[in-house]
Amino acid sequence: MYASGAARGKFLGFWQRSLYNVQGLKVEKNQKSDRDPSLCLTRTFAQSQPVWTKDDFGPETSSALSALEHNWSEIREEALEILDQVRRLSLERDRNALSLEMRST
Repeated sequence: MYASGAARGKFLGFWQRSLYNVQGLKVEKNQKSDRDPSLCLTRTFAQSQPVWTKDDFGPETSSALSALEHNWSEIREEALEILDQVRRLSLERDRNALSLEMRST
């Protein structure tokens, strides 16, 4: 069944039978199966690489990455502001809890 699915392109290869295949994924064809030479299958592997550039992705993802790259300092500042607000709220909550505890004793 898996050999047939791989031969028809439903799976990347006999040994790679993901149900969540990504269209346009870089793939590399390898020689026949070394695990079971009797199968005589050509295996296909998703290609990995240590660093990916924007050009390695589709145009939609590349565009989104460019927007992130362009706005990274603004995004960072917004995140830091949110962290400061959370810290202030946490301090206020702790102070209120402490004052309530002291009043009850």
